[in-house]
Amino acid sequence: METLNEFSQPEEQQISLQDYLRIIYRGRWIIAISFIIVIIATAYYTFTASKVYEADGKIIVQSQGSMERALFNMNYFGNQTTLITNQVEVLKSRQLAEEVVKYLEAVPYRDSLQIFQPNDEGMYMNFRDQTAWIMGHLEVNPKKDTDVIEINVILT
Repeated sequence: METLNEFSQPEEQQISLQDYLRIIYRGRWIIAISFIIVIIATAYYTFTASKVYEADGKIIVQSQGSMERALFNMNYFGNQTTLITNQVEVLKSRQLAEEVVKYLEAVPYRDSLQIFQPNDEGMYMNFRDQTAWIMGHLEVNPKKDTDVIEINVILT
């Protein structure tokens, strides 16, 4: 006769694939309901979220005769940083935003642009507001340690 002492452990049973399938089958309603809730929540969020449109581009800044200045002028790197900073400020300027508004007024798809649509009260933006709108949606960022400027426009 086999005796069990207090230190012996019962044998471990192997869990088979059939055991896992049995557990899943028992919880099938919880799994199905959870799946349906996630699908409904995802569909609701997808169709009710506000649309966001984004356009971006990159510009490389090169000055005329930059190779000659790099070879013969020790202050080249400082001058190039100043040139990039100047270009960033030009891109952020009100004058450029005004030129963009004037250009957009002449395009054939003008009526489909948000800037020329009435707001919730039925009022249209004047030229000054349109310019401010362009400036407010424009991001201009120079890339660190490069001659590249990133331009990003985000519309909601």
